[in-house]
Amino acid sequence: ALDLNPHYAEPHNGLGAVYSQKNDGRQAEVEFRAAISLEPKFPEPRLNLARLHGSQGKKDEAEQDLREYLKTVPGEPHVSLELASLLLDTGRARESVALCDAALRDHPANYSLWNLRGESLWQLGSMDGAIDSFRRSLEANPFQPEITARLRDVSTGVSP
Repeated sequence: ALDLNPHYAEPHNGLGAVYSQKNDGRQAEVEFRAAISLEPKFPEPRLNLARLHGSQGKKDEAEQDLREYLKTVPGEPHVSLELASLLLDTGRARESVALCDAALRDHPANYSLWNLRGESLWQLGSMDGAIDSFRRSLEANPFQPEITARLRDVSTGVSP
């Protein structure tokens, strides 16, 4: 009989990471999926699978993996940022803003979320919202010359 011990999920995830580093995406995916099937609430293999899919250009699958991860670890700011960035990259700026807003409720000092919110609002043509977001980002971390430049661009009416 096959032992489906959930403690085996972590080694499968580790093997998936090794295969991914060796650019063997097919085998990496097999290992990440094995980890997920052994322990569905173990979030790391889902995140690793999302990143693998993203690197392979499989954006729909990466999005689904990130959403599944966030069901396991709701509101995790770095994964929320990854998903919001993917949404912006696929032309879904409104969804990106909504996800940033949700994550910022629990993590108001996360300047990266403010930056992405600003970029998303800029894409939508909401200059006032973009300016406010970039200013809040700079309040949280003033050492961002690229955001200072972006704020200047948006304030002077430069298009995205």
